[in-house]
Formats: sequence, C-alpha cells, structure tokens
Amino acid sequence: MFKTRLLSGIMLMIIALTTVIAGGQVLFTVLFAISLIGMSELYKVFGIEKKAPGIVGYIFAFGYYALIYMEEYLPVIVFSQISPDMKKETIKAQTVIARSNIQRWLGEGKNLAEILRENGSTEEVWRYFFAEKRQIYEQAAKETDGQVFTYEGKVRLTPWHKRSAGKTRSGEEVFHDEAYTYLKSADSSEDKKSPDHKKIVEIPAGQLSGELKIKKRDSAGYVTELTIGETLLEGESFAAGMGLESANFSLKKKDDIYYLRVRGSGHGVGFSQFGGNEMAKNGSSAEEILKKYFPEMELKAED
Repeated sequence: MFKTRLLSGIMLMIIALTTVIAGGQVLFTVLFAISLIGMSELYKVFGIEKKAPGIVGYIFAFGYYALIYMEEYLPVIVFSQISPDMKKETIKAQTVIARSNIQRWLGEGKNLAEILRENGSTEEVWRYFFAEKRQIYEQAAKETDGQVFTYEGKVRLTPWHKRSAGKTRSGEEVFHDEAYTYLKSADSSEDKKSPDHKKIVEIPAGQLSGELKIKKRDSAGYVTELTIGETLLEGESFAAGMGLESANFSLKKKDDIYYLRVRGSGHGVGFSQFGGNEMAKNGSSAEEILKKYFPEMELKAED
C-alpha cells in the first residue's frame, strides 16, 4: 500500500505539472483535480494530510495555480457563493462581484493563497468537480471575462448577501464611514417573495443576562444597537452570536420567551442574490442587475 500510494502520488504530480508547464490551460480543471489527488496520496503516505505541513501544502497549491490561471479558478469561488439553480444572469453578476473583490484584495497586499483559503476550500473544489451544473459557472466567467466594478477608477468593496429584508442598506450607515457612500441603499422588494423571507426564532429569557431591548435601527430597518440588561451590543454581533440569519428583526416577549421575527439573510449591504434573480427571471441582464444594486459604480473590462 505504501509503495502504491507513493508511486501513484508522484506520477500524478509529475503528469499534472508537466502538462501545465507545457501549456495545458484547456485541461486546467482536470489537472488541478489530479494534482490534488496526487498531493493527497503523498500526504497519506507520510501521515501529514490533516497536519500543518499538509494544510500549508494545499494552500500553496491553490496559490500556485491561481497565480497562473485565476480566471480558471474563479468559477470554483463563485460556486461556493451562489446556487447553480439561480439564473445565469444572476450568476454572472455574482462572478463580476467575486472578480472585483479578488482584485481589490490583491491590491491591498493579500496574496493569492490567503484569498483562496478565505473564499474556498479543498472540500469546495471537490464538490465543484462533481457538481452536475458546474458548466454554468464556467460560462459566467467566460461571458464576463475581465469585468470588474470600480468607483472613481478603483476596484472597491463590492458586498453581497443572500436576500435583504426588502431594502438594501447604506454602506455609509453600516460602516460609519463616508468612504462607503458609493454603496447606496436600493429597493429590493422582490426579496419579500422568498418563502424564507421571515423566520421566528425563540430565545428563552433565562439564556440572557438581562432584559433584551432594541435601541436603534438604520434606515433599512436593521438593528444597529440593543441592550441586554445594562450591556450595549452591536446588532450584527448579536445576530451572529445568536445564530440569526439577519440583524433585521423585531421582538416580543411572552411567558419568559423572546420571539424574534427575523427578515432576510445576510448583512443586507450591496447585491441581493434573491432580488437579482427575480430581476433575471423578468429578463434583466447581469449588467442591469448590478447597476440597480450598485448605481454609483462603473463596470469595466480589464485586460
């Protein structure tokens, strides 16, 4: 078993690397899979698959391949962000957002290994390779080749979320910084059509250290400040800590139980995937969808 794994691992790595060096861009996806399999076999031989050296090896592999063919890896990242059941124009919009954010991170000094580690994983790669509908992600990347969103000539933060509570949030309000004034609040009433638009979450009063009260909301209705007893909390932090899908919620207390009516899913800033998909169903293009959610930004095609 030891010799078999050692030889198969070495052979797979040699085949993959030789073909890449020779210019096998068309076979990139298959070769990436082969190289990961080869690495996995070698790691198992030396017993480091789930240890620090093995993890570091995977990270450097992602970084190496991304350095050569970032556009080829982009569909994997988008696959981890949006369902293949969405319309292609919606997935194209998400692809432009993903590409824009990657370029922004690179411009801020992050290396590709860090970006890939934070936005994908080995598990996601394997899921992508065996996904029945992965072609739609490849088509979306190809049809938006090089397109990024800019503001005042620079790629900037381009956030997204699953669905809003009916209206997306102002970037300036959320981040308390005028640098994000380009992230305007937008009507996204279509989000209310989602069967998951509202959810009720129960929190026993005894689980908290004091009375729960909402103190402040932003213009889109998201809770920005609340208190538990004398403790002041930030809305997003509370939502994350309690496992709520969104910080847009109302509450009622009955029989020592708080009932929270939660609306939307995600932080509510920027692109709403559900709202964008409803637009796509009605014939809107990816460009039209993006323009609605980012009216101050400009779509550019970079070489």
